[in-house]
Amino acid sequence: MDNTQAILDLLSEYKSENVFNQYAQENPEHDIPGAAKIRRENLRLFLETFTDVKVILLAEAAGYQGCRFSGIPMTSEDHIVGQYPVSWSLNNNFKRTSSRDRLWREPSATILWETLGERTDFLIWNTFPWHPMGKRGPLSNRTPRAAEVTKGIKVLDLLSARYPQAKLVAIGRIAEKTLTNLGSNPLYVRHPAHGGKPAFVQGIHSLFY
Repeated sequence: MDNTQAILDLLSEYKSENVFNQYAQENPEHDIPGAAKIRRENLRLFLETFTDVKVILLAEAAGYQGCRFSGIPMTSEDHIVGQYPVSWSLNNNFKRTSSRDRLWREPSATILWETLGERTDFLIWNTFPWHPMGKRGPLSNRTPRAAEVTKGIKVLDLLSARYPQAKLVAIGRIAEKTLTNLGSNPLYVRHPAHGGKPAFVQGIHSLFY
């Protein structure tokens, strides 16, 4: 089921205070011109690359060092256009959108791709697929509120319909709570942030190896 455009449309429609919609908005202080369109195209390429999906890894929200600029969940600009990009990004027309000199590189994203390597039989996604801005402004994160998380469920429904054979796995407690509230009994893997790398790696290996 190719519902890529429906997913992109739904992502682009969302608006809320203290949330940056990276698929529809641009910040001239931090983005290059046309950044939102580039991020939509990056996500389109990502979805078209990951087709034989057996597991959907559901994380928390778009972070400012990762999805906020790349448009791809738990993936930084450096992972798709840097000196040593992840293998699935090679020969694809991924582009950066930040205007700063150095490419963004998110620690949790780096742990994720170091752990999963060249696999393309899974998909990483966010419970809240937009960027909840923290108290320090556009280049900070915060935990999405419960009412905000519900707004991402429609997108998750479309994603689940795209990969009906895939099982959902929660990366972190917010994703676990969301899936539990939806009547699911999800498998849980520790989020790699805040010292969670060893447990995350062990959890991922138990899923795939």
